[in-house]
Parts: sequence; structure tokens; C-alpha cells
Amino acid sequence: LQAFDSCNVQSSATTSEATKSNGPSHYSQCSGLSDSDFSCERKQRSSSPVAPFRTTSGDQCFIFDKPFSIDTHNCSYTTTQISAIVLYNMGLCYHLSSSYCGNVPYARENAQTLYVLAQCLALKAEHALPMVITATLNNLGFLYYEISEFEKSREYLDDLVQLIMQMERQQSKQQLVAAIDETDKNQFLLNAMLLRDPHNAAAA
Repeated sequence: LQAFDSCNVQSSATTSEATKSNGPSHYSQCSGLSDSDFSCERKQRSSSPVAPFRTTSGDQCFIFDKPFSIDTHNCSYTTTQISAIVLYNMGLCYHLSSSYCGNVPYARENAQTLYVLAQCLALKAEHALPMVITATLNNLGFLYYEISEFEKSREYLDDLVQLIMQMERQQSKQQLVAAIDETDKNQFLLNAMLLRDPHNAAAA
């Protein structure tokens, strides 16, 4: 993923081509993680439901609106992991502010920038943070869908599906459950299916 390798804050437009030319995706860093790597992250997360949103065809999709918490008693977090979580939470604040306050441009742009930075760091961490990565991919796809940039939205959502499928192939069921909640995984996949260009859907 060339854009994330350099921490360059850009669209994921180069993701597919980078994966083809450079071999396996850097998402492979998300494999082989133990339950303990994510136990604090998952236990500390909010239990609030995801925020609903309806597409132009009336299908209900969602913003992944659960912030991630850091257990201050857990010394296993690296600086890179902590930074990724903090940046994601900041991006989420701007995202929710934009969505609930009339699609405020500066808030949306700040959310996009912070999400990409969070994803960059989550990928670069010694132990990647798959839940942060999947959440940012989902929310970036959602952000671009909201402003009718359907091509960019589809790029992020396709990356989201690719990551989940790769994790399912490379990990045991126990490892996968430790890395990403089953309900969240199903909601991500539903979002990726429903958030499509309404013009192409109508043509089909």
C-alpha cells in the first residue's frame, strides 16, 4: 500500500495497483495475533450501537462510532499503537460532528486526514491493529459516500473486504475472533455491499 507506506495523506486509489505490483498486501501484518493483543482494546470499547444512515435506495448502513480506549495499566502498547488509537478517536469526533451537524466541510476533511494517519500508523505498528484498520476503512468509505464520491468510497470498501477475507484465510477462528468482533465484521461486510454508486445500481 504505497500511500500508507509513506504516511502520505491521500486517497487509497493506489491500493489495488500497489497490491498487484508489490505482492502481498501489508494487511498481512494483521495475521497471527493472539487474544491478549486485543483484549484490552475490545473490553474497553463502548457498547453503544453503531450510528445508522440510509442510502439513496433506503438501505440502512452505519458509521462505526465506537471509540477505542487504552488501558493505562497495560504496558504492552507501543507508542505507534497508542498514536493510531488517538488519531482514530480524533477522526471519529470530527466525523460524527460532520454527520450530525449538516456535513460540515472542515470537520469532514479533518476526519479524513486523521483516519488515514491512524490507518498508516496501525499498519506500521509492530503488531498491527486490525480493528482500527477495519474501522477506518469503513468510515472513510462512508465519508466519501456521504459526499457522493462513490469511486473513492468503493476503493476503501473494497480494501475493507479484502482485509477481512485475508484475515479469514490466514487466521484460525479463535485468532479472528480475538482480532475483530463477529458482529462488527458482518456489519462491515454489509456496509461494503450496500454502499454502492446508486447510478450504477440503477443501471444494473
